[in-house]
Amino acid sequence: FRLPYSFHFVSNSLCSADFLENHDPGLTNLRGNYQPILTSDHLTCSRIGNQDVTGNIPTLYTNETLDITVENIRHYQERINNNSPFLLEHIPMPFELRNSTMSWDEFYLGLIQRTDAGILLDLHNLYCEEQNNNFNAIDFMDRLPREKVLELHVAGGYFRHEWNYYVDCHCQHVPDRVFELLVEAIKRFTPKLVNLEREHNFVEFDRVRQDVERLNQICRN
Repeated sequence: FRLPYSFHFVSNSLCSADFLENHDPGLTNLRGNYQPILTSDHLTCSRIGNQDVTGNIPTLYTNETLDITVENIRHYQERINNNSPFLLEHIPMPFELRNSTMSWDEFYLGLIQRTDAGILLDLHNLYCEEQNNNFNAIDFMDRLPREKVLELHVAGGYFRHEWNYYVDCHCQHVPDRVFELLVEAIKRFTPKLVNLEREHNFVEFDRVRQDVERLNQICRN
């Protein structure tokens, strides 16, 4: 369609300790065949050895893991070597590993400070943290380097009662609070891309369209 596009969740498993031994990026041909405006990945493990688990596994938030992940990101960027900025996205998890010695936001900000990776700021992920962990999304946004926030995501999820946990599922309408966070994000950052993530459950299509129209209105203002 001759439109700008980005690549997201390219399954690097950036927090894996065996990343350098098992890394075989499927996007190596980015150098010649594709020109995305942005490339991004989740800040998690998504592979065990050479087995892709097609999902996100929590990582250990420690200084050692931070050092390993910094090296993994640098290695990936050298392998791809294209003109597309590489962004990191935080993913909310229903549990944390017991031996972690820092919070997820300390870990994430440490990576942003120690690499030249940019930020994919998923506002629904921040909403999940607010719902599950009494997190302050506005304070977190104020801690981010403004020039590094290049992409914003909005989505909708649901509360899973058996887990007592609000889930990021990309299958529901966007909560009002996420739109409020979008307004605050637009005040602070100048993203190249704002994306509505909706992967399934399109029965109430008129409501999906309303979310898109509201998103466009906020971005244009």
